[in-house]
Amino acid sequence: MSSKNPEFRNINRPGYELPGLLQRLAGASYFTPLTPEQAHLADAARRHARNQQVTIVAGIDSLGQLLYLAGDNEPGLDPHHLRNIGLLISDLAIQLEHLDDVSDSMENYLNPGRLGEVTEQGGRK
Repeated sequence: MSSKNPEFRNINRPGYELPGLLQRLAGASYFTPLTPEQAHLADAARRHARNQQVTIVAGIDSLGQLLYLAGDNEPGLDPHHLRNIGLLISDLAIQLEHLDDVSDSMENYLNPGRLGEVTEQGGRK
């Protein structure tokens, strides 16, 4: 897919772009070739899903570092805040799972020949 994908917009807002791209891809099948527009949609969705994953992972890492520092340096830290951050991290993990599924699905649309290939670990790709 060329880097000039007209569907890959708002690179700094992958969470905003991704749902609309997926809605527009509704009805596409792994078993029929994608139209050029569908290929652009799938490529943009795959790229946005990966970009959002990177952002979430970096944010989770930063939260972990901050929590460590806060816990190490602030004995009076309100546990309410820690519970809220714990809930946020749990929700972000669910979002990461969803993004991984989206990215894999878009890869399957773009490269249907890979469907059913077995990985080195014995599982399916």
